[in-house]
Amino acid sequence: MNVLRGKFKDPFDTFDEQFTWQKKFSLNQKYFFLLADWGTNNKNIQWENPELQKLIRKIFSQFETGIHPGFFSCTNEKIM
Repeated sequence: MNVLRGKFKDPFDTFDEQFTWQKKFSLNQKYFFLLADWGTNNKNIQWENPELQKLIRKIFSQFETGIHPGFFSCTNEKIM
């Protein structure tokens, strides 16, 4: 609850630590974001979420970034 209230940093938000290690050791990491509607086969943060969009912009400005399509995108061109 304290994370949701903004009182504590999310302990699972490790992007800053990853960036530090990536730069320190010249790692060639690539970041992919699941941008599908939430459902039975896609358990992700909604792509419309402003905080997720902010994170994607931050990562995209520094590192190679891609889209991970959802489960049904391989059988439905409209979803892709």
